[in-house]
Amino acid sequence: MDDLNNTNNTEVQNVPTEPVQPVNDTQYNQQNFNQQPYQQYDPMGGQQPQGSKGMSVAAMVLGIVAIVGACCCTYVGIICGIIAVVLGIISKKQHREGEQMALAGIICGAVGFVIGLVTLIINLVNIANGNNPLQNILDQMSGAINFIIR
Repeated sequence: MDDLNNTNNTEVQNVPTEPVQPVNDTQYNQQNFNQQPYQQYDPMGGQQPQGSKGMSVAAMVLGIVAIVGACCCTYVGIICGIIAVVLGIISKKQHREGEQMALAGIICGAVGFVIGLVTLIINLVNIANGNNPLQNILDQMSGAINFIIR
């Protein structure tokens, strides 16, 4: 029993009397190495890249313009439709964000292109048959203007 008490007393005597302070890594690095804390550099300023959806949005907008333009001006529908389809396909192949907008651009662009093409063919057939729809509209407008003037 004495041996057991002596062993415990020895262990108690070897324990440090002052509490151990936790090491602060930041303080240690700044004091010893004179370094600033690491700051992450974000070249985009925390914003998402702007070009990621741009092509998809352009395809969708041009597709909508193609549909509306095909009803009003045939050439606008055809040209915007072709551009919308091309931009939509490129955007989908590059797996950019906004694939649904790219798909909408492809569909709207194709519809606008077809409407514009059908309208162009109808106009060319009417002109070939001697029935110029533009001339008919101009004749009606001039008749309305003459009626108003009288």
